[in-house]
Amino acid sequence: MYDQILKRLSQFITLDPTEQEYFVTKLQLKECHKKELILQEGQVCNFAYFINSGCLRYYYNVDGQENTAQFFFENGWYTDYDSFLTGKPTQQNIETMEKTQLLLLSSKDLHQLYIDIPKFERFGRLMAENAFLGIRRRNEMLENQTAEER
Repeated sequence: MYDQILKRLSQFITLDPTEQEYFVTKLQLKECHKKELILQEGQVCNFAYFINSGCLRYYYNVDGQENTAQFFFENGWYTDYDSFLTGKPTQQNIETMEKTQLLLLSSKDLHQLYIDIPKFERFGRLMAENAFLGIRRRNEMLENQTAEER
């Protein structure tokens, strides 16, 4: 169950077996059905989600319409980073597109990992940098491509 997340994590940092064991104790397993809301606007996003299997989409409700913003797939991470960092309610809705298995890491546990295993600070920085680059690429696409091209 933890092989995928440990392999993905190893792309950023190297953990010894003891550190790996400690890390997985911080994870919560969540099995989801198709079309299950795992985060709804108005709630605080307290978790980073690793997608062990399945697919997530996040969308906004705009004038009663669902506007899909992005999809996230197996072996990827997702969190509403703004809500996760600030503790403010999200404006996003996160829904599973199919039967999905998630591994959840709480904000509290991530901060504890930063203290207990300092190399997780590097992991956090690299994830933040990747999030920034993803937002920048998305903004450039929105600014430079027509709806049909996107």
